Amino acid sequence: MLVYADRWLSTLNLAVDLPAVPLSFYTDLGVASFNQSSVTPGLPTHLVRAKFYYGSGLSIARGKLVQFYFPVAGSNYENHFPASFRDFTRNIRFAFNLHALNPFTQLTEALK
Repeated sequence: MLVYADRWLSTLNLAVDLPAVPLSFYTDLGVASFNQSSVTPGLPTHLVRAKFYYGSGLSIARGKLVQFYFPVAGSNYENHFPASFRDFTRNIRFAFNLHALNPFTQLTEALK
């Protein structure tokens, strides 16, 4: 799903660690505004619309370097939930924490 905004975009990302397991629950909320005439040609340019987007699921960290995100619900799905296993696996994401590779940070940690 492509999300764009030609006026403004605002997001909120929350994560809560689950006790006794290496999992976290996350949710991402966003609102994007766009000029209605950019979507429907011929409308006046002063009509501004906003659309709400969300996604939530579980994440797991593999050390300090990489984190995987497994979405279980979101506005990117047709019925707000994955319709198939392929639909679920297509939306798995990951993030690299390049700050963890900083040699100065690693040296400081090693000297503690």
